Amino acid sequence: MRPTFLAVLFAAAAGGYPNGSRVPNGNAGEPGTGVPCSSCHNVTLNPAGGRVTLSVAADATFMPGAMQRWTVSITDPNSSFRRGFQLTATAGAFAATAGTVVTGAAGSKQYVNHTASSSSYAVDWIAPTDAGTVTVYVAAAAAGGTRQTNVYTASVTLTRASARPVIRPSGVIHAAHFRPEISPGAWVTVFGSGFAPAGTSRTWSAADVADGKLPVALDGTKVRINGRPAAIAYMSETQLNVQAPDDDSLGVVAVEVETPAGVSDPAYVELRKAAPGFFRYSPENHRYVAAVHADGTLAGPAGLFGGEAVLRPAQPGETLLLFGTGFGPTQPAVAAGTSFSGAMPLAAGHGLSIRIGGVPADVPFAGLAGPGLYQFNLVVPDLPDGEHSVEAEVFGASVPSTQFLSVKR
Repeated sequence: MRPTFLAVLFAAAAGGYPNGSRVPNGNAGEPGTGVPCSSCHNVTLNPAGGRVTLSVAADATFMPGAMQRWTVSITDPNSSFRRGFQLTATAGAFAATAGTVVTGAAGSKQYVNHTASSSSYAVDWIAPTDAGTVTVYVAAAAAGGTRQTNVYTASVTLTRASARPVIRPSGVIHAAHFRPEISPGAWVTVFGSGFAPAGTSRTWSAADVADGKLPVALDGTKVRINGRPAAIAYMSETQLNVQAPDDDSLGVVAVEVETPAGVSDPAYVELRKAAPGFFRYSPENHRYVAAVHADGTLAGPAGLFGGEAVLRPAQPGETLLLFGTGFGPTQPAVAAGTSFSGAMPLAAGHGLSIRIGGVPADVPFAGLAGPGLYQFNLVVPDLPDGEHSVEAEVFGASVPSTQFLSVKR
């Protein structure tokens, strides 16, 4: 008789755990295989006080081609019993994680087995691209070195997430002033649905940056502006933050979102040489420009964020840091979608003018401080107490005068 699942899974007390690759396949509790281990063991199936659970995506859906991390948790009333599991799915592929091994060739049915006793295991699964539903079967066993064994089974059915991503009407906007106009290198926000699995979000990480190039795909999600790939900094089910690629074109251009489920219908936005905008605080409908004092304290009305952050108004004569995007080329030039070090001043002929309360401000430095992020070292003019509009022009383009700076002597 060939070794059964438990015979391999739980070695005799004098032995240890064998490599999980030796666990016979077909013992995950899937249909047609019978009760796991019952041919050679005294199995108590799903006894009270114990269970195996499989935690998958919150809405039990999958994006075709995307990876999911599941958790297998095993509970048994006998704390001294060794534990292990076997898991399979009707479609997709697995990748080994710590404490597990995958058996079965890619493209055929695969199994995941334990390699050491634990009450919790992580399982990485790569969703198929051609299935509408996938059922996952898992069997766990707890034993103390005898033939008497507790076996627990469970199954979960996953369904394919909604088909293609959708960009909502007027869903492509400038990330700072929220109007439907962008420029090369500017940060852009895309709103819609189906951009990522429900309940998930993430930003790029250092691991996503290769040879100084920012990622143009996160977990299979991509954005194209006028047919060119855009770097992606943030993704969620309903929002993407991307950097517009370099492009000499001007006028209305198409924006598309691609995921493993398909490509969205195009949305359209105005592409300009420069589309400047200052970043703003969120409270009070983005009324106040985001600014920082020389000591790192945020500049703005006290209490704007309640007790979450300390702010104080600007003072005439002090130097503030303002931030924006879409202010045009620099010298030396920095290609969109690349990382760099140092500060890159605006290119000659920029014609930058910033006014606070209608009064021109001295700007000792204006240029890129990070990918698509412009910094302005600005001396606050001699102004009375109150809220003053912040306006700017650069390369012939204007910043909408819809943000304010709080000043107090």
